[in-house]
Amino acid sequence: MRPELRSAWERALGRAEAWQPDEDPEPVLEALALLLVVDLTGDLGAVAEADRALLRDRGRRALLSGPPAPDEDWQLARSLARAGFDRLEGRPARPPADPLCPPDGSLLGMLRGEPDGLSAGQRAAHVAGCEACRRSLRVLDLAQGGGAQSELAVAAAAAAPMRAPTEGRPLAELEDPEAEAVLFEEGGERRLAVYATAAAPVRLEAEGVTTEQMLSGYWLGRVPAGRDRIRARLHVGSQTVDWEIDLTAG
Repeated sequence: MRPELRSAWERALGRAEAWQPDEDPEPVLEALALLLVVDLTGDLGAVAEADRALLRDRGRRALLSGPPAPDEDWQLARSLARAGFDRLEGRPARPPADPLCPPDGSLLGMLRGEPDGLSAGQRAAHVAGCEACRRSLRVLDLAQGGGAQSELAVAAAAAAPMRAPTEGRPLAELEDPEAEAVLFEEGGERRLAVYATAAAPVRLEAEGVTTEQMLSGYWLGRVPAGRDRIRARLHVGSQTVDWEIDLTAG
């Protein structure tokens, strides 16, 4: 389990252990929902049996408790926790998932159990059913140093090869870091590629832009329709710069 997720998991588990049946069950629901992230990253098998027993005990009681008149937030939290409980018991689960693809920053936050276990669990539920988000998560995890033991990082090794810049339309260049943005338009879809001279992971963050591929010196992502310009943040290794790109240029 990656260190950030392990820390979040240990905090959530500690809060669940301290929970009493006459208290708000949110700490137990959060820990169970966070199990959806642990399951997504392939680390569910690493959860100790003592921790499983604790969550079984607390979870059964917490899932039966709740406010006299449950609101939508409570129902969502309970559904996510129930899905985490089912995965803990080895049963398939169909948790409620947000239909919108989260941005890259939220995907990375999910891998750290942020901003909380319930939010991270809901994002994990979406990613589990979204191939595009799973692909983005694999390359993001690899770039963030998920490590050789990470199933996400191993899967990233099978990413498609880099697209040739000559196949697209050049849009803009940077001098520091030295990089070029190229747009590819095919079948009504638009993809933006960034080529950098540095031998380091490249990542572009912008509203509505979804990462699809990342290699050393290269990034590729989908650009939403109807946008003529994007305000982005480019990461090349440890260097970060703001970059406004005119999609109509070239």
